[in-house]
Amino acid sequence: MGSESPTAVDTEPAQSRAAAAAPTVSGRGVAEAFVALADTLVTGSDAADFMGLLTERCVRLLDVDAAGLLVTDQRGELRLMAASSERARSLELSQLRYAQGPCLDCVGGGQAVHCPDTDGAEASLCVGASWSPLDVHAVPQAPS
Repeated sequence: MGSESPTAVDTEPAQSRAAAAAPTVSGRGVAEAFVALADTLVTGSDAADFMGLLTERCVRLLDVDAAGLLVTDQRGELRLMAASSERARSLELSQLRYAQGPCLDCVGGGQAVHCPDTDGAEASLCVGASWSPLDVHAVPQAPS
């Protein structure tokens, strides 16, 4: 994994949250997440444990059902590093397999991509007919 690799996170909004509501993140929640992530580094956990915890914390902080993490490797290819659920893992792998989807668009364009919760043509273009209805957000990490 390259140190300047862009990443993208896919998330499915929790069913209880209104589709139009923007997620709010508490400062305390962020602080707790950083402490937990730092603890994995101090205790000698491996990168897979760290990234798994990262996706779990994204789910909690953003009030979403699932999160996945794609990272660009040294050769510039996207790799699935972690997913908080089997559905998120499957969605990420489908995007990689078919070389299309919101995460790839996000990483390629360097901007957030949102595919709204719809079962129409727009969702099919974003994530494929078999995934709709599904609300997907892909967010890039700027290279350091």
